[in-house]
Amino acid sequence: TDTLILSKGTWNAATRDFDYVHNEIPFTVDSGFIAVTGVAFAPDGLTGYVAAICHDDWTLVPDSMYYPVVIKTTDGGLTWGPKMRINLSCIGWFFQSLAYYYWTPAFEMDMEVDMNGNLHMIMAIGPAVGGFSIGTGVGQWGIFDVYTGNGGTTWNAELLGKPQTFRGTWGPCGSPPGSLNEDSRPQITTNWAHDKMVFAWFDTDTL
Repeated sequence: TDTLILSKGTWNAATRDFDYVHNEIPFTVDSGFIAVTGVAFAPDGLTGYVAAICHDDWTLVPDSMYYPVVIKTTDGGLTWGPKMRINLSCIGWFFQSLAYYYWTPAFEMDMEVDMNGNLHMIMAIGPAVGGFSIGTGVGQWGIFDVYTGNGGTTWNAELLGKPQTFRGTWGPCGSPPGSLNEDSRPQITTNWAHDKMVFAWFDTDTL
């Protein structure tokens, strides 16, 4: 429906439960696909971000590949600014490879806001190989901190690691039925002051 639903809970001491208010945020995607969404707020509760890994604009990159799209609020979620689309075409320099012009996030993301109100997103990024897929050969992709240092005016990427395994499968003989697939599960958290970021992800050196 080209709409995100943001649910904001306030603790009710009398009922010992949260009272929720649900707000609809217009968020058009031209392909109809959103891989994942996230929301994070600064300690002041006013500056916050909603992010999605999706495709919503043919002029930025071709269809059938993902990129991060971010919207920002400075009034606690009452109003939201315009979309900020993050082009990842420069990621190839981290791999000393110009064989791929387009680079795409995978299908997972986590996010936090630092003490200065700047967003950090951890995600896997690799070459776009079409069909909303990512190249996952060893050394082809990495885990990145995609962040802004100025409230969203410009965006940067910091390579955190080059995992050996993109996806693991557990279950009877490692195949269906009953198998469980897990990707890198990127996670980010902060200390209480939000002046330190902690990043984590899965990896197993199957080589």
